[in-house]
Amino acid sequence: MGTSVESGPATAVVVTTGVQTYLGSMASSITGERTLTSFDQGLNRFTWLMMQVHGCDGASGFFINGFTKHDWKGASSSPWLWP
Repeated sequence: MGTSVESGPATAVVVTTGVQTYLGSMASSITGERTLTSFDQGLNRFTWLMMQVHGCDGASGFFINGFTKHDWKGASSSPWLWP
């Protein structure tokens, strides 16, 4: 792995295997614990904020629809999906 052969016979000598090879050392460094950058942290905060906004928006829409129409079974149905 990590070589390319066009054609023809060849003889190879294996000197090291596993994590002692160049590709093995790269693989072990990639699978280690990842540190979050400031962009990743900001993206995580924004994602949680959008989840909270969406949850509050859905809950408030449910209660407003239920209280104004007095139909709690149909309060969860969106007027755009079910005419």
